[in-house]
Amino acid sequence: MLDLTTALAGARGRPLSLAADQTVHLHATDPGLGEQGEWTISAADGRLRWAHSHGKGSVAVRGSATDLLLAVSRRVLVTDTEAEVFGDVTVWQNWLDHTAF
Repeated sequence: MLDLTTALAGARGRPLSLAADQTVHLHATDPGLGEQGEWTISAADGRLRWAHSHGKGSVAVRGSATDLLLAVSRRVLVTDTEAEVFGDVTVWQNWLDHTAF
């Protein structure tokens, strides 16, 4: 698992975008991606971590890689894409509210 330092999340007293018991799973459905099209993001020891892995998250977002990128970067609302959100939508909203990219 690699560290992912999201701009400002957790820095200078700012909250992380995930609680220690929460995970975000992103699943790109484009043909041929396999496990390389899946990411699990978690928080531990005051840092965000990510791994290419299939798994169940507190919230999962499933769609094309383009839709995932647009939704994660808040270029468009996930509801304005063909991506689907499963699980705890408040975890997804907290992720969006506390990431700066």
